[in-house]
Amino acid sequence: MPSPVLPDPYLLKSPDRLALLVLTLGPDSLSTEPHADDWFQQGRSAVIDSGVRRVLIDCEQLGPVYAAGLGKILKIYRDLYQAGGELALCRLPATFQEIIHITRMDRVLKLYPSVEAAIEALEDGPP
Repeated sequence: MPSPVLPDPYLLKSPDRLALLVLTLGPDSLSTEPHADDWFQQGRSAVIDSGVRRVLIDCEQLGPVYAAGLGKILKIYRDLYQAGGELALCRLPATFQEIIHITRMDRVLKLYPSVEAAIEALEDGPP
């Protein structure tokens, strides 16, 4: 099976605010499938190459998530945190939201019910 291509990340920019990079997860993005590592590398490269410090990951289409998948999200969080940036997740499936709550990562990760709510919070947050 060929590796899926990361849906085009897109930048939201406005003259008076910092840019925001939005990544969209697919059904197998955080699974144990071999192509999930391809998504992670593409997504991480998009974050690093863009130079953007605010990243939103849209999880609406996300399928099963395993511990390794949460680890991938945390690596992106760490990269951004070390650069003074922010990571937010939105539209999480109930099972993924439960995993984040059980592992207490909801104390670290910013979670939002919609893309709009996340964008508004990230744009209004500290630089």
